[in-house]
Amino acid sequence: MLSTGIMPGQQSFCYEFANTGRCRFISSCKYTHVSSGSKHLDHDRPQTGPTQRRPRDEHLAIAETELRSWKVNLPQDSGPLRPLGHRLEFFFQEAQRLIETNASILQEVIPCLAGESGLRRIQELIEQEFHRMPLATKTHTFTSQILPFLRTMSHPTVLSSLVLEHAVGTIYNVLFGHGGRRTIRLFGYILDVLAAVDPADKLIVIYLEHSLTVFSQILDINSEAFIQEPLKGAAKRFAEIFIAVLDSQDVNLLNEARKYLERIERRLEIGSSLPTARPATVSTSTKNNPNSTFTIHSDPPGGRHDNDFKDISEIKILPTFQEILCPRAEYLPVKDPAQWHLAGVDGLLDRNFRLLREDTIGQLRDAIQPELEQLLHPKATHRRNERPNQMRTYVYSKAKVVDLCFDRLAGFQFGVEFPQPFRAVSSAIKRQEWWQISKRMLADALVCVVDSHGIVVFCTVLGFETAEQARARQEQSSQYKRKDAGLWKDENIASVYLGFVESNSENVRCILQHYQTQPASSLSLVEFPGVLLPAFQPTLRALQQMKTAGNLPFSEFLAPTGPQTSSSTVVPPPEYALKPGFGFNLRCLMNSNADLTLRPGQPFDIAKLQNNSTLDDAQAIALVNTLQRRIGLIQGPPGTGKSFTGIALVKVLLANKKRANIGPLICVCYTNHALDQLLEGLLDDQITSQIVRIGSRSRSERLAPFNLRRIGRDATKTKFEKRRNYDIHRKFDNHEQQFATLTRRLNARDAWSNVEDYLMENHSELHLHLFGVDEDGFQKVGGKNPESIFKNWLQWARPQVGDARSLEQLRTVNLDDMTIRERRILYQDWLKETKINLRAKVTQLISSHRSAKSDFSNIRDEIDLRCLSEADVIGVTTTGLARNLHMLRRLSSKVVLCEEAGEVLEAHLLTALLPSVEHAILIGDHLQLRPKIQNFELSRENRNGGEIYSLDVSLFERLVNPESQTGPKLLYSTLRTQRRMHPSIAQLIRETLYPRLHDAPAVFKYPQVTGIRKRLFWIDHTKPEVNPLTNDDMSTSHYNEHEIDMAAAIIKHLISQGTYKSGDIALLTPYLGQLQRLRRRLSQSYAIVLGDRDQDELEKEGFDVEDAQASNPILKSTLLENLRVATIDNFQGEEAKIVVVTLVRSNEQNRCGFLRTSNRINVLLSRAKHGMYIIGNSRTSSHVQMWGEIVNILQMSGNFGTSLELQCPRHPNNPIAFCGSKEIKDRVVDFILGEMYRDINLDENPCIFPRCGHFSTMESMDALMDIKKYYVVDHKDKPIAIAAPLDPFSMNDMKTCATCRGSLRDIARYGRLVRRALLDESTKKLILYINGEYVPLAREVSKQIQLLNVKRNNHKKTAVTAFESTNVLRVEGTRDRQAKLISVILNKHDKSRWLEAVKLRSSVHDYCRKVAIEEQPFNRVRNLVNNARRHKRGKGVFHFDESVLQTKGSLLAMALSMQLDIVLLADFLSLREQANNASKGELKLDLEVNRTECYSLIDAAAQSRHFRQQVEGYIFLAQLYALESPHTAAPNASARYREKGHKAISDARRICATHSSQTRGLVPEIDATEKMLRGTTFYSTVGTEERMVVITAMSKEFTGTGHWYYCQNGHPFTIGECGMPMQLARCPECQAPVGGRNHEITSGVRHANDIEGRLENMRIE
Repeated sequence: MLSTGIMPGQQSFCYEFANTGRCRFISSCKYTHVSSGSKHLDHDRPQTGPTQRRPRDEHLAIAETELRSWKVNLPQDSGPLRPLGHRLEFFFQEAQRLIETNASILQEVIPCLAGESGLRRIQELIEQEFHRMPLATKTHTFTSQILPFLRTMSHPTVLSSLVLEHAVGTIYNVLFGHGGRRTIRLFGYILDVLAAVDPADKLIVIYLEHSLTVFSQILDINSEAFIQEPLKGAAKRFAEIFIAVLDSQDVNLLNEARKYLERIERRLEIGSSLPTARPATVSTSTKNNPNSTFTIHSDPPGGRHDNDFKDISEIKILPTFQEILCPRAEYLPVKDPAQWHLAGVDGLLDRNFRLLREDTIGQLRDAIQPELEQLLHPKATHRRNERPNQMRTYVYSKAKVVDLCFDRLAGFQFGVEFPQPFRAVSSAIKRQEWWQISKRMLADALVCVVDSHGIVVFCTVLGFETAEQARARQEQSSQYKRKDAGLWKDENIASVYLGFVESNSENVRCILQHYQTQPASSLSLVEFPGVLLPAFQPTLRALQQMKTAGNLPFSEFLAPTGPQTSSSTVVPPPEYALKPGFGFNLRCLMNSNADLTLRPGQPFDIAKLQNNSTLDDAQAIALVNTLQRRIGLIQGPPGTGKSFTGIALVKVLLANKKRANIGPLICVCYTNHALDQLLEGLLDDQITSQIVRIGSRSRSERLAPFNLRRIGRDATKTKFEKRRNYDIHRKFDNHEQQFATLTRRLNARDAWSNVEDYLMENHSELHLHLFGVDEDGFQKVGGKNPESIFKNWLQWARPQVGDARSLEQLRTVNLDDMTIRERRILYQDWLKETKINLRAKVTQLISSHRSAKSDFSNIRDEIDLRCLSEADVIGVTTTGLARNLHMLRRLSSKVVLCEEAGEVLEAHLLTALLPSVEHAILIGDHLQLRPKIQNFELSRENRNGGEIYSLDVSLFERLVNPESQTGPKLLYSTLRTQRRMHPSIAQLIRETLYPRLHDAPAVFKYPQVTGIRKRLFWIDHTKPEVNPLTNDDMSTSHYNEHEIDMAAAIIKHLISQGTYKSGDIALLTPYLGQLQRLRRRLSQSYAIVLGDRDQDELEKEGFDVEDAQASNPILKSTLLENLRVATIDNFQGEEAKIVVVTLVRSNEQNRCGFLRTSNRINVLLSRAKHGMYIIGNSRTSSHVQMWGEIVNILQMSGNFGTSLELQCPRHPNNPIAFCGSKEIKDRVVDFILGEMYRDINLDENPCIFPRCGHFSTMESMDALMDIKKYYVVDHKDKPIAIAAPLDPFSMNDMKTCATCRGSLRDIARYGRLVRRALLDESTKKLILYINGEYVPLAREVSKQIQLLNVKRNNHKKTAVTAFESTNVLRVEGTRDRQAKLISVILNKHDKSRWLEAVKLRSSVHDYCRKVAIEEQPFNRVRNLVNNARRHKRGKGVFHFDESVLQTKGSLLAMALSMQLDIVLLADFLSLREQANNASKGELKLDLEVNRTECYSLIDAAAQSRHFRQQVEGYIFLAQLYALESPHTAAPNASARYREKGHKAISDARRICATHSSQTRGLVPEIDATEKMLRGTTFYSTVGTEERMVVITAMSKEFTGTGHWYYCQNGHPFTIGECGMPMQLARCPECQAPVGGRNHEITSGVRHANDIEGRLENMRIE
């Protein structure tokens, strides 16, 4: 036996360190640690000298040179390949070294190996005559040739690459060979070598690991491997060697080898012969009660229909035609593993897949079934086998496919028409309103297309093409174009475009069969509003993939196959923590920054951590326990700091990341809100900024720069990826052209040409007979015109005598020997076959596009994968993780942390356990909300059979508190100190659920609730709930009008105290029906805020339709008074200072519905910090044990009753009824009738209390505020509508208190008046800013233009040096990005050239931002209101007279910014023109973004009739076309750009001719720009002097040489010279008449003294 795997005379160095820079044996490794940079493994390579640090580009250049040298051994011709012989060592060692260089080189090497020459080199390697070699030669060949190849093919980046997947698969297929012969031969040799190595030699661990990795990959790729008996023998030999090594080596060093060997044994279906790594449990007794559960027999899966299989990987996610109509119930595994049809992990995945699919897809199946029955049996009065279904659906009958279209990225799409629904048939406006309010056929809505012939195709609705999308399509010269479709355009027909959910060939064929059929075939569309496939489809697919791969970690704990124990299972530490010498350094948590090491399995001083960190005692214990357990479980009762503890864990893991080699840490949350909070916490604590957030539904602006899409967009593609990307886009172009051709042929009115093409392709002899020449060489009658030839052939024949021959006979008969009738029969067959042929071509084309689209997505995902691999933390929701599982499974992440684990379905959490994960941390609370499911029949809360399934029991709960036989019970840690609730509130859950829960000192200091005597109270009543439409106890439509009134009154009272800010108060209810009515009631006074999930569920249940018909409120409180209204289920994890709860249920049957479970009650009672008020019928709830205990606690503490006692904040010691003194009662409050406070009936004439304390009746205050001027009032002087638009006025016009002249601004009733005055004041200030700031900026821009003109001809040196080192220069993207790029290039060589210009650019951009339309006072208010309405799904529109918007300022700013950027770009390009052509490299210029902004300027200026800025927009557009045209690579683009530029010049001249006075000074600039387009001038700034004249005139105008006025609509304008009007004109904002004649102003115009007063003090420099 050899002691090492290295030949005598070879230097003993560590291969692992040489190639990776790391060694798992650390200091105990007995081999020399020599990096590949200083000494290569091969000796034939010529040395390049000592390595030294080089710039990145130089390193890359050297690597590419080495790659080319390596490729010399791979000739491109297909001739005989000369064997390399002993240079095979260099070839494969060099390949191994090259792939370590960078991703770009790796992506070149592997495809080379997968090419023809590379595969022949691999064959040369593995087909050596190993059996003839002596042992020493075998070992040398292995270490010098085979091992480098194994290292290459087992490299993590190679195996994880998406773009190399095909190439890698090709190599592994070659390794397998026919019947596995190559694998059997190669690994027989490898096993001989391994058997000869000393088991105590540490190198054998490396040999084993790489050999098993490659062996495992070969088996995974080849499905027939498991039937090859010799491979099973090889696996057994590997197991024997492994066991021998296990006895001589540290068991922790063999974890990777064990993982692959176990995977091989499962794949080959042979029992494991490996000894257990370590005992998994410590038990005191075993559960031996097999008869404790009643077993219900159910038929095993398989045979029910065409989509019922034993293996879940064969099941289609979406239901099939047979499945929908099948009368038999689906096989649904119960929670007891003993009753599963599969044991262990396979059974676990099988159960979760089937139950989740039934919960989601099952409801779709049951909803479609009635429509299919109707199609199959239209005259039947009784529907057979109809299943109960609660899912809301819309059915559109008599639909037909009317259009086929193609998108280069999305692929095949089709248009469908159907009759307008009966309720939608009215005027066009009414139809549009109905479709929009009903929210039918929204973009991405799920629709099922069905017919009676077996078609069931699931699709999603495509949104209508926007103008911007149409323009982008035209720019790309795309063939794709939809017809003008619309839901409401036609009074009889509605049309919509659909795309496939699964774009497979079968679905394409189904739709093509229904296209242009005669007579038109009828389809039905079944729409499922609110159902989003991405919420569950990715998870189901992921479970199927996991079942196939068989690599779920922690299987011994998640799905043990042996008997379970009654004690808790001891979970060992993570594998990465068991490496010799490893320990967690907790210094990052220590206040003193001192080292504190935690070594798993060794004693630890927990007190030191508790006393020297910000963690409390329980948090410190939980952290230490979690780090030492492979599955770490932390239970966090409400308010105990689960997120804080999770962040501390992340901090420790990242501090030890390099030593543990754990890769990116994956943080998973159930909701986007929780995920954003976690990641923001990492940023707040400055733990790391290497964060990647996956998913687009984040609302955090801080996390926007960390979004994967944004990071991936800015990442650099490798050469291989660029090349592939280019090839794929070429394919897309080809697909578009082919599809356009095929659809033209399908749509052809006459099919003569199509039939000719069909005959030419499929029956060449028939085509030659019809279209060829006769025996004498003459063209047959009809020439080459297909129509003439076919008509002649069909008409000129002998008549029919007797019966025509069969079609089968006619296919063999000479064409000239047929009768007229027979020819027609044959021709009709040709027509039919032609259509079939065309449809087959379309199907094949779509399949080809689908493959190209997959390659395109792989390139994007490959770039994303590189970005993810460089992250410290990857944040993703459970749904997002399943959607990106194909990518995340390729990461080497060893730690996954899941927050809200108690609220996550087990199926979702299983998908988060990636194959590489060695440490799972689950943080949650099984006593709070369980996961939410759709089908109550599968819920544990359903006492009528749902408990046997318990789909809504999370994995966290199952591991913490398992039921009998469902799995092991794992140890977990519980947090003990709550920091949210006042102790009196915390008492409710402490005495019922958490007996060991403590209160933090801070919660004892909470203030009393303002305006209410008690901070905690149950308001009891017996008012019944309103009977819902359904008697279902779990319906969401329950509501209680009495509780709505009570809740609204309490909310109004609390807000009127003026103490609580936005978000301080929350109103909770368990039912969506109550939520919707509360929202409608309170939205009349407050801005209601709904969470995302509540909005989604309201929409899903159709409540928004009802709300949309409600009248829009007239009065609102201030916009700062946002009130959060939520269902209890969607408020978990959130909190508020004051919580008002309405329980809703109040009935004689004492049915309390949702609130009968302690989980939901727990969440309800633990959201409030300072105070909580419960409104409900205690008799309805008290029979539930927890509610009974709660009511008893409240009654004992005096916090229970039928009325709530309020208090006056000014007199807190007196009850509210006796708070008024004699002095107050005697105060006169009615100034009209002189009545005192004691005489007023507050119900009829309430009082208003301003801050100054001088209150009066509402009638008196309304009169004081002149409310009739601003509102239309009824006969009782009650405001019923807003009056006509108000004239602008000043805050000085606002009324004050009649007694003390104090401010009345804070009275909500008059909020509109106050806000309008504030807005007008703000608008006046904006006008002054616009005018005062523009002039100096415009002057400075002109100055900089002149300076750059002077510099342009004097900086030849700058031009040469700036561009000589640039290879490829890309100027593209946004204007900011362009400016930054070109500034960086020039600043390296001439910092002074643009110094002042760049500073000026910053000032101009600041000015742009401040005068932008969206930043103006009225628009900001509109945006705030509209955002609030969007949050609550409101249908009203916030209107105001948009003429108050000062559009001129934004146009001036936009034009100034564009002018400056074009000048800088032109200067940059002119310098480049002066550079040496040989050295300045390639320039790629893309100014599409700039041109789009020019169009925006032109459109905005035209709309507001600012003709000067409109002309400037056309000038800038033409200049951009002139600058870009010489630098475009697209064919004919240069000419097209110049043509568009001349069109812009023509438009500019036309406007100047029409509006010469407003566009003075611009004609010279137009002329100069036209010269640019002709190429006679590079860039010119002619017209600067004219501009300065205009700017000077504006300066005089702004500084008040004349007078300022308001037009009749309140828009400011000025009159120059003498200051008095001499001519009539139009307001530039609203076109109202302004000016006058003979110094007399026109009607409606008035002086703007306020503006003139401010202008007197304004100075323009």
